Amino acid sequence: MSTVRSILAQKEDKIISVSPDDSLLNAVVKLDENKIGAVVVLDKKGNLKGILSERDVVRNMAKKGEAACTVTVSHLMTKGVMYVKPHQSLDECLKLMIDNNFRHLPVLEDDKVIGMISIRDVMKAVLEEKAFQIDQLEYYITTTY
Repeated sequence: MSTVRSILAQKEDKIISVSPDDSLLNAVVKLDENKIGAVVVLDKKGNLKGILSERDVVRNMAKKGEAACTVTVSHLMTKGVMYVKPHQSLDECLKLMIDNNFRHLPVLEDDKVIGMISIRDVMKAVLEEKAFQIDQLEYYITTTY
């Protein structure tokens, strides 16, 4: 069974983050520049403080209009972030994401963020694994009879 580590092995090691004190506009620019849907919010020591997603930004803009860009990330970020560890199975991640309506999960090892996975990453890996299993079963069936 595939794990979070298998997804991270295929991704770039770069962790895109913002500070709680960064402006929302700065965070939006990072999302756009990196073509991603969420950033982790890290303090100066690299500790996870939250996560900020496109969804958070859009909801804030809908409520506050243009004034939304003047707030800091700390006002919008999701605190108490759920995360996963590299050894966890993709099935566990998928269940966590679906049950809690998340699209992104930080990956922590020794209390440090080592990556971020998206529901797209997880679905792609799960589907590839299932396709491989189906191919193996079809091969077994067609070659044993």
